[in-house]
Amino acid sequence: MMRTRYLIAGLLTISLVGCAGAATPAPTPEPTPQPTVAPSTPEPVASPSPSPTAAALGVTVTFDGTDCNYIGPSIIPDGTVLRFQYVPDQEQGASYLDVYGVRPGTTPEDFGPNGVGSVYEPPDWVFRSTVAWVHGTGAMLYTIESVKQGKDGVDYTVGGYHVACSTPEMYLAAQLSVAGA
Repeated sequence: MMRTRYLIAGLLTISLVGCAGAATPAPTPEPTPQPTVAPSTPEPVASPSPSPTAAALGVTVTFDGTDCNYIGPSIIPDGTVLRFQYVPDQEQGASYLDVYGVRPGTTPEDFGPNGVGSVYEPPDWVFRSTVAWVHGTGAMLYTIESVKQGKDGVDYTVGGYHVACSTPEMYLAAQLSVAGA
């Protein structure tokens, strides 16, 4: 019985040593140095720079009750934003500055005798959907384009733009042309 005990103890010792030996990793050789490669620097990506926003071209319209005067260029590059400054006389403070597109072939003479027309009966050469206005002293922005999208969503090929003062009679100040159109 004692022999059996020693035999079992010996086998158990061998087993334990074998398990412990298997759990210990064998020494590994020194790692071989790898050639160093500088990390590649990514090429700078050009971020789109914001395009400069063109400032609006300032123009002025004055009105004294009978004379509506436009002070600014009469030929405007396509896509130019005009900043209309409307300066009516004190007595004309309730008047309007109107800007709108007209059909190709329209001339200032079509507006009416002596440049006076009616707000209530706009002619068929006026693109009503392109009308913008300012009431009394003030300012407004208006983009001059050879093709103007109206408030109705329709694109109109524009022959020019009328700048007028209204009280409800309209007084033509100028007909603006689109350069290159």
